[in-house]
Amino acid sequence: MIAATDNVSLNRQIAMDAPFLVNVVNIPELCNFTVPSVIRRGQLCIAISTSSISPALAKTLRIELESTYGTEFEEYLAFLKWLRMTVKTFIKDAKKRKEILSEAATPSSLAALRAGFFKQLKEHLISKVQIFYGKTDTY
Repeated sequence: MIAATDNVSLNRQIAMDAPFLVNVVNIPELCNFTVPSVIRRGQLCIAISTSSISPALAKTLRIELESTYGTEFEEYLAFLKWLRMTVKTFIKDAKKRKEILSEAATPSSLAALRAGFFKQLKEHLISKVQIFYGKTDTY
């Protein structure tokens, strides 16, 4: 339940009467849950919370992070889902699997993604699978 009226007494009463989760807007001590500011990019979900101390700061941080984690992450995560399934299916050596999947998440890989090199990054990671396994189904 979310209590967000302009009547502080009513909001307090709602908090007291709530039989389950309650969030009283602008009165953190009456809340037993908070609502984070959220960024969604396909399967990527980033939640930002200041534990109700400053919703305005959470919003500002969300806006900053939205430009850092753009829509390119939607497509990349779809590819990573395929890559992970392919690696787990065809590469039996756990160390080699970890090497490929870890490389997909390095700061340099993410920088390449942000710079618009998704196709090249995808091809590079697929070539790693091919080195260890041989062929792959196409993505």
